[in-house]
Amino acid sequence: MNYLLGRALVATTLTVTVTGCSMLGMAPKTDTPQVTISTTTSPASTPQAAIENAEQAMKLAEKEHLNFYAPFHNKQAKKALKQARKRLEKLETKESILDSINIFSSNSPQNVIDDANNAINNVNKGVQYKAIVKEELAPALEQVRRLDKLKARDHFPDQYRQALKELHSIIIDIERDNLDSAKEDQAPLVENMYALEVHTVEFITLNETRELIKRLEEADAEDYIPLLNFESIDMLNKAEIYIRANPRSLEEVKEIGERAYYVSLHAINVLNRVQIMSNRTHEEIILDFENLLAPLAILLDAKGIAH
Repeated sequence: MNYLLGRALVATTLTVTVTGCSMLGMAPKTDTPQVTISTTTSPASTPQAAIENAEQAMKLAEKEHLNFYAPFHNKQAKKALKQARKRLEKLETKESILDSINIFSSNSPQNVIDDANNAINNVNKGVQYKAIVKEELAPALEQVRRLDKLKARDHFPDQYRQALKELHSIIIDIERDNLDSAKEDQAPLVENMYALEVHTVEFITLNETRELIKRLEEADAEDYIPLLNFESIDMLNKAEIYIRANPRSLEEVKEIGERAYYVSLHAINVLNRVQIMSNRTHEEIILDFENLLAPLAILLDAKGIAH
C-alpha cells in the first residue's frame, strides 16, 4: 500500500462522512452540517448482486462528490461498472449461453463480478483520497469557496474555469501519489485565485463608478468641471488602493465604493447643467436660479427674492 493511501486506510466496514452540500460553481460546498453513514461491502455471489453493490457504491460516490475530490478514481469506477453491465447484458442473451459456462470467456459471470468489485474498490479509494485532498489542498479549496461566494464564475467565467481546471489537475496528482508536485503547484494557484478574488471585489464594488468616470472622460469633463472631475478620479483611485489592500473588509469596501460612486454621480449631474448653461446668457442663468429659489421664498413667507 502506498504512503498516501496508508494515511487514509479504512476497514472492510467503511465509515464515511457524507457532506450535505449544494454545488456553487464547480466546487462542492462543505460548510454545512455533516452526517455519518456506514456502508458494508459484502462479497457478491452473482453478477446481478455484484452490480447492485457497485451501483450503491456509485451513489456514495455522488454523495461524496468524488467527481470533484477524486475525479480519476470516480471515472475508473464508472468505467468498471459500465463494463460489468455490458458483460452481464451479453451473458443474458441466448448467443452467450456458452460464455456463461466457459471460464475463459471475457463475458463470464466471474468477469462481471470482478468488474463490479473494481468499481467498488475505486469508490473506496476515491473516498480515501478525498480526505487527503481536503487536508492537503485546504488553502485552495477555501479560496474556491470565496470565489463562489462572490459569484466570480458569473463575472469572470474564463478565469474561474481556468482556476478550477488547474485545481482538478492538482487533485489528480494527489490521486497518483504525486504529493510533492501537488503542494508545489498549489501555492501559485492560490495566489492566482486570490488575485481573481480581488479583481472580482473590485468589479462588484467599482464597476458602476468606472462607467461614470468613462462618461466624464468622453464628455471632456476636465474642460467643463475640472475640480469635480479630479475629485471623481481621485476617489476611484483611493477606492482601488483600499480594495486591493483589504479585499475581505467587505463593510469598509462597500462604504468607500459608495462614496466613490456618489462623487462621480455628482460630477455627472453638474456636468450636465454646466453644458446646458454654456449655451445661455448670464442673465438667463441668474433668472433661472431665482426661479429655483422661489419655492423656498414661499416657504419662508418672504415677499420677494429679487433683493
